[in-house]
Parts: sequence; C-alpha cells; structure tokens
Amino acid sequence: AEGLRMRGEIRGHKLLAGSRGRAPAEVDALADLLVRVTQFAAANAEHLETIDLNPVVTLAQGEGLFSLDAVVIPREQ
Repeated sequence: AEGLRMRGEIRGHKLLAGSRGRAPAEVDALADLLVRVTQFAAANAEHLETIDLNPVVTLAQGEGLFSLDAVVIPREQ
C-alpha cells in the first residue's frame, strides 16, 4: 500500500495509467521496487549517502520494469 501511495509522488505518474495509445504500466512492480529500495536504504542508512535509479522504465502490465542507470554512493566513514 505504501509503495502504491509513493508512486503518486513520481513526476509524470499520470503516464503510468497509459497514454497516447500505450498500455498501462506495471504499477505493482513499480510499487514493489519503491518499497524494496526504501527498505534497503533504511536498513543501510549509516552506510549510504544516496541511491539514484534513473530512469526506471516500466513495461506493460505483466512485463515488469528495469532501471537504465543506478548509482549507489556510500557514506564516508
């Protein structure tokens, strides 16, 4: 539920419902990704400066998603 709420905070979230003839995006997978990345960041907060997944490409429902680039910057100890 939290992941689904968070997707509404994504810039361009209205495109996830489908636009210009495209099928709706895989929003369940996106919600799962948001929750898992948030849980990972919280569990490792003392070791992480930042996590950036950009862009995340959502495919049609049932087809999943992927990130084209991911940057994880550790916190200096």
